[in-house]
Amino acid sequence: MTWQDEDGRMVPYYKGEPAKLSPGLSWIHIIPKDKGFNHSVKLEE
Repeated sequence: MTWQDEDGRMVPYYKGEPAKLSPGLSWIHIIPKDKGFNHSVKLEE
């Protein structure tokens, strides 16, 4: 899936066609192309 800015509105595209989302609430999670970790967190008890 890709996204295109159309007059300030982000429109999802799938295989070159506008993707249709199901009615209701949708969860969209953006994942950067660089999935590397720049920081780490260490938890101690």
